[in-house]
Amino acid sequence: MMPELKYWVDIYDYHHGQLDGSIYADDQHGNRYGKLNFAQMGSNTYIQFITVAESFRRHGIAIAMIKKLRQEFPNTSIKWTMTTESGEGLRQAWIHKRYTEYNPHRGELMTIRVEGQDIAGSYLGAGHYVRKAVLSDNKVYLIMKKQDLMKDALAENEFDTPHIPPVERIYDNVKDEYIYTMPYYKPISAKDREAWSIMRELNRAKDVVWRNYHFGGKTRDRPIYTYWYEMGNDIISEAKVPQSVKEALTELLNAAGNYGSVMFEFDKRNVGVDELGRIIFRDIIFDIEKLHKERYER
Repeated sequence: MMPELKYWVDIYDYHHGQLDGSIYADDQHGNRYGKLNFAQMGSNTYIQFITVAESFRRHGIAIAMIKKLRQEFPNTSIKWTMTTESGEGLRQAWIHKRYTEYNPHRGELMTIRVEGQDIAGSYLGAGHYVRKAVLSDNKVYLIMKKQDLMKDALAENEFDTPHIPPVERIYDNVKDEYIYTMPYYKPISAKDREAWSIMRELNRAKDVVWRNYHFGGKTRDRPIYTYWYEMGNDIISEAKVPQSVKEALTELLNAAGNYGSVMFEFDKRNVGVDELGRIIFRDIIFDIEKLHKERYER
């Protein structure tokens, strides 16, 4: 059972214009459930390290600590230092939660223009590469900031599996804009017991393989594409999931491997279920080297 937690700030150092501190998540008895280290300098606040008690992860504690940080320094930009793969998932979750909490237009009816036709729908949100997502007539339209090669892998290949949705790519040469469409699938939740357990198992397998590669002596003594491809295959092998799921992930990895350095992201934002309760991988792949490069350039 999740206890009631108090989130509090401890400032322990100041030097050369930099404020160093921590945010803690404690219960009423002083037991510690989470800690976030940060540094504040000028107009930026940098998240340096986050840890949450293992048995209480994925309960919103890390997000709550970041929200506390935002409250303490409301006029600064939250920046992230280098993250682990789990940390990158948290960073994306924070971006999504921040957007859905503070954007007043979510759910608003709007009209988009696709191939010369006006399409009425409801606004779903946005993301790292998605300018806006709109739901219309049980179809999702993803209007991109630029071409997405990982979605191209979905659009340009046919998959013989119910777990990967059909994707269509549309290029608007007037707006110089890429649009990807796919059927709408219900967001996954804990009520979808089988699909939910599959997603959790995939995340377990990914964490095991990630630690093995980065902390178990594995080195990048081969081409970078091969390195990430092998990691993806090892995740599939490690996961104790139905064979149909393994086959779907293998198809996806083989197709997308020609488009970049593929990594999986098994997050409830990217996973849905169909009318039969089967898990659907809506948008679970990304180019990890491209993401690292963009973060480095920022």
